[in-house]
Amino acid sequence: MRRIIKQLLAAVLYYSGLLALLDFCALKFAVRSHSVLLMYHRVLDDPFSEAEYAQTGTAVSTEAFRAQIAFLAKRFAVMTAGDYIGMLSSGQPLPKKCAVVTFDDGWVDNLENAFPILKQYNVPATIFVCTDFVNTGKKLWFHEILHSIKWQKLTSEQLSQALAKFQNESSVRSTRTMSLSEHISTDVLIDNFFHLAKELNADQLENLATDLSRVSGKTDEYWMQKRFSLNWEEITAMEQSVIEIGSHGKSHRLLTSIPDHEVVSELSESKLQIEKRLGKKVRTFAYPNGSYDENIKRMTAEAGYEGAFAVSSETSASDLFAVPRTGVHEGANAGFNGRFSRATWALALSPARRVWFGGSKNSSSQGY
Repeated sequence: MRRIIKQLLAAVLYYSGLLALLDFCALKFAVRSHSVLLMYHRVLDDPFSEAEYAQTGTAVSTEAFRAQIAFLAKRFAVMTAGDYIGMLSSGQPLPKKCAVVTFDDGWVDNLENAFPILKQYNVPATIFVCTDFVNTGKKLWFHEILHSIKWQKLTSEQLSQALAKFQNESSVRSTRTMSLSEHISTDVLIDNFFHLAKELNADQLENLATDLSRVSGKTDEYWMQKRFSLNWEEITAMEQSVIEIGSHGKSHRLLTSIPDHEVVSELSESKLQIEKRLGKKVRTFAYPNGSYDENIKRMTAEAGYEGAFAVSSETSASDLFAVPRTGVHEGANAGFNGRFSRATWALALSPARRVWFGGSKNSSSQGY
């Protein structure tokens, strides 16, 4: 019912022209400028048909992405993450309505599906890559876990047993009470499992991923052979057009779960490798999973980054090392027919939404 009310409100506001009037008033009298910072992960032709290879809440369809970018190109001044940080740090005034499009991880579908659309509309974007996965067939730890759960159809009991092994080893006891019951949906089960798993340290997460991949003793040959991450040739080709490259670390390990010297390695070595390959300074960083603390922010600055991006829209927009982003995924801005809705998207990105309706989130804020 709540979604239907939201869709109805969006349609009435947008097609009546009232939203445009509210936006004008918000920008004229309430805020000097309005920034939209979007976090994408994957762009797939059909996210639901690739459920075994793409986590719920991290993919958007090519069709929806095209409509979203066309909307941004017409109504916003779109800039790279580096240029956005540069303007903030120098005190330059931002455009009245500006947007930043970012992608986390460095998926090959960013090239295959997103890049042609960005290029068509001349919309710049920043891709934050994990350098250990570039030019390899290696899978990100959370991607490996997702595939193991879905392809092997692991039960709640099997997941509970696998997780308990590492929870028992950990000196940090979980304060979460999320259910891994068989009575919840698969998507909720997986989401709850990930929230609990993220409390493990980096080594435990990697071992957990390995254990889960071996539960059934079966092997998915397609999965084993498919490359999901970009290679340097592809990155270089995109970087010469509308794409800026930032760092997402080396291994996508959660920086809050590893020692300080390894954090420094993740920050510095990834930056140096990208700069060596592209011959340009890497200006920005995106925290894996959005996980950071004050110490990590300090180390990120000391590593030579000009700014860093978080996930939650609750962080302060004035903090250059915890710049908030909002996640975008399929269905988050759908209309009554379940497909992309221009009206719902317009309301989600509207300055009036924050000023007059007291909200800014347009979708999941889950980060990877």
